[in-house]
Amino acid sequence: MKIENILIEHFPRLKCANFFILFDTNFDDVSSVRVHLRPTEIFVRFENDHSTTIDLQSLAVRIQINSLSLLIAKENLISFRINIASSFREEILPMQSTMNAASAMKRLSLNVEPDTEFSIVCDNCSGPLSKSLHFRRILELPSEQMDSNEWFCHKPEATTCNGQHQPVFSATSLMPAEDDLLFGNYFALIHRTHIQNIHVNSQQRMIHCKRCLSHIGESVGDSTLKFWNGNIKIIRTNVDTPERLFTDSNSLFHNFLVIVDRVSYDYQMLGRQTLKLLFEARSSKGTTFLFIQTMARNLEIYQMDKHTNTTTDRATMTRVDGIKCLFLCEENTDRTLVEFWQKDVNVVSAHISIGMLDATVEHLHLLSKYVPEQFRMNNGFCLSYLSYGINS
Repeated sequence: MKIENILIEHFPRLKCANFFILFDTNFDDVSSVRVHLRPTEIFVRFENDHSTTIDLQSLAVRIQINSLSLLIAKENLISFRINIASSFREEILPMQSTMNAASAMKRLSLNVEPDTEFSIVCDNCSGPLSKSLHFRRILELPSEQMDSNEWFCHKPEATTCNGQHQPVFSATSLMPAEDDLLFGNYFALIHRTHIQNIHVNSQQRMIHCKRCLSHIGESVGDSTLKFWNGNIKIIRTNVDTPERLFTDSNSLFHNFLVIVDRVSYDYQMLGRQTLKLLFEARSSKGTTFLFIQTMARNLEIYQMDKHTNTTTDRATMTRVDGIKCLFLCEENTDRTLVEFWQKDVNVVSAHISIGMLDATVEHLHLLSKYVPEQFRMNNGFCLSYLSYGINS
């Protein structure tokens, strides 16, 4: 048997660490597995004397060799807890806080600028969805937690009609004029007159490519269309290769983590402590909700180094960033739970694409396998991690 991956949760203030060791095969044909502790190493030994050493030097801690507890060996997972051999008198805290750099809101960046010429194509079949476009103004929308009444800069210039200035639209609606492109968390709002070769579902108001019928966005009002970044691509003038509208957006799950960072920043600005996230995604089948309850937002997580040489039977650990959380995904769920969360002042809500939600739920389910089944479920919610660095 070989180790597939190792996940370590380190709690410096609690002076303990949780270990989760995944193997490539189950323990069905193995009669015994032994775990031996040393101050900076852990040995996992099987009945055939084959052993693997877990190097803990990257954690910069020494473990208490007589403190192993909660040992569970089931299917292809071994988990246990150990105590750290140190005291609070030995702890050194940094004088300067790095919270400002860590909590800065991540900015969204586009591959187009004002007056850049480009066209929009379907991501699935590359069918054209627009003619050549260029926008005079490209503006970011406020987050869904902000009051849009104060965002007067997004109001287009008034037009003259019979000697009187007439606003093109209500400033509070934040809908784009014909020469505007407004964008939010990996979506763009574009005036209806620019788009062609689409079919709009009259009931759900979903937008589909007329060629391949794939879902590409939603209709917002009578004059505005909303396109999700993962469902379309753009072709810029003098650039033959199609690309995403947003830069650094090849992974839907990575984009989701950026959204989590952004809504967390808004949440911190409001002075709140606990964080619950409610994501909503619409499709032709209905509405799907993703409930996320964060448990540990600044958790020290370590995993087996991807470049570990398995032939030496020695695994080294590397630090990764992540959030420990409980999650629940419900399609067309009972509105009672949704309304209960929406009334909670600690809940931050956001809309995402159905493709992003599906990719996130798949990733959460894969990372939940690190936790033993008896500790994984709680009132229908499943324990997992939000991390781009952990191998799934």
